Amino acid sequence: MTASLREEVELFLIHEAELLDTLQFHDWYALLADDLHYVIPAAESVQGTNRRFDETGRDAAPRFHLMDETKATMWLRIRQLDTGMRHVEVPASSTDRLITNVTARELLDRAVEAKSKFLVVQIRHGVHESMFTGRRTDRLRRTEDGFQLVSRRVEFTQTVLSRALSIFF
Repeated sequence: MTASLREEVELFLIHEAELLDTLQFHDWYALLADDLHYVIPAAESVQGTNRRFDETGRDAAPRFHLMDETKATMWLRIRQLDTGMRHVEVPASSTDRLITNVTARELLDRAVEAKSKFLVVQIRHGVHESMFTGRRTDRLRRTEDGFQLVSRRVEFTQTVLSRALSIFF
């Protein structure tokens, strides 16, 4: 990982966080690749071990995701927000996203794997506060206009969330 690559990725992630925190969802949507895969698996701790469930290992079992989205389904989520009738976000949440511990490495085909940790504070109606922490693994694609988000895997630190998910991570 070179410092310049990490800094370039970090600037992209900070810009993305700013778009989401300022409710500029259409501009954020423009950062998504046409072949986007955005997934938030449900966190599960494995009893009797000090590790979390590994869906790729030998103990893999069918499980559900909190989000398993494509660019098309993200567009539907954004259009729902546009209507003003997605009641869980009326009025819109106030959010602050902190992105940290960014690492980046070059992949083939003009792609970059970026890993980061996040803290998202969500405030509803000025009084109901939720905090989400975790890590993300992103695949970014270089374009003439900068990076596009090709895939994102969000893993929450918490195994029990304080509320339904109504925001993007």
